[in-house]
Amino acid sequence: MKFEAVGFLWDGFNMITLERFRTLANRQYRAGNEYALIPHKARSDAAHGLYFKCVDLGWKNCPEDMAHRFPSSEHFRKWCLVQEGFFDEHQMLCDNNSKARATAALCRKLDQYAVIKVSGPIVTVWMAKSQSHEMMGQDEFIASMQRVLERIAGMLGITVSELTEAAKAAMKTQGTS
Repeated sequence: MKFEAVGFLWDGFNMITLERFRTLANRQYRAGNEYALIPHKARSDAAHGLYFKCVDLGWKNCPEDMAHRFPSSEHFRKWCLVQEGFFDEHQMLCDNNSKARATAALCRKLDQYAVIKVSGPIVTVWMAKSQSHEMMGQDEFIASMQRVLERIAGMLGITVSELTEAAKAAMKTQGTS
């Protein structure tokens, strides 16, 4: 069972479940059992937005020899995540090469962002991990974000600092238009 975040209030002696989380807490926890609590580090919306602006800027300035591979910045971001090791991998052994190609085509319809490779009768599918708040914790998100930005900056022949400064400038321009 995957635990969902539950809000509590510390009264100096006890952790008291916030009313809006009571049903969830009752479903996830059992009276008399011990549970470890860790502080929740919320992501900064500004940093999150800057990251996605950097990815978009990187996609728009992608080298011509690669640009045709990425129909959107979302395709680009997910490809970068896979390249940097933030993925789930699935392999399927098919009866023959023809069935492998058909399986790959079906996989493409199920996940348009997946990276798919067919090697004879074997289909390998790499699906980028979700960077949503619910699916990726703060530490993994920061690591994945940094690696993706390093990859994009490297592709553009610039530093991550230059990429983020360009994204900040673009965000300012859009904010005033």
